[in-house]
Amino acid sequence: MERTRAEEFAIEAYKGWLESMHRSEQIGEKRLEFFLTFATAALGAVLALAKGDGHEIQPEPAVELGKWVLPFLLVVGLLTFFRMLQRDAQTDRCMQQLERTGRWFAKPEEKRYAGDDWEPWKRLEGVQAKPRKIMDGGLTSMMITLNGLLMGLWFGAMFTTITPEGHVIVPFERIAFGVLIGWFGGWAYRRWGRKMNT
Repeated sequence: MERTRAEEFAIEAYKGWLESMHRSEQIGEKRLEFFLTFATAALGAVLALAKGDGHEIQPEPAVELGKWVLPFLLVVGLLTFFRMLQRDAQTDRCMQQLERTGRWFAKPEEKRYAGDDWEPWKRLEGVQAKPRKIMDGGLTSMMITLNGLLMGLWFGAMFTTITPEGHVIVPFERIAFGVLIGWFGGWAYRRWGRKMNT
């Protein structure tokens, strides 16, 4: 059966949306890899500086450096998180366009052109991002977890005390509180705080 021009156009558009979705996934992976590499290098530099000329990490310089480095990493992590939300929006847009094009092709041929409420080449309007579950996995969820851990470590560095005798008192309850604040804050923003407008 010979394809109509509309069908040819819809097939090419389908291929384009599919390629765009795959490219969006790859971009998300590269952003996460960059952040992990950057954070590992920064924390490694903190530990190396805290050792000084010796072979053991000195608590006091490690804590002081952490007070400056951890919030910087957290800012970078938040920027990465916001960019990954944009990636999620693009992925949702691609998936919905692919689904709608697939439904159009699934219709009997005589019904594909009945009415003009939607054509396969029309741009999606008012796309809504898919609701995200708390434990849905994925790269953005991993980014939320990493930011929560950074928040917890920052809280720990801010409230850690070192006695004159050299004993380190780590406030584990504040670390846990920071992790929860960072994690739930990121998830709540992802779930409710950002509307997808196209």
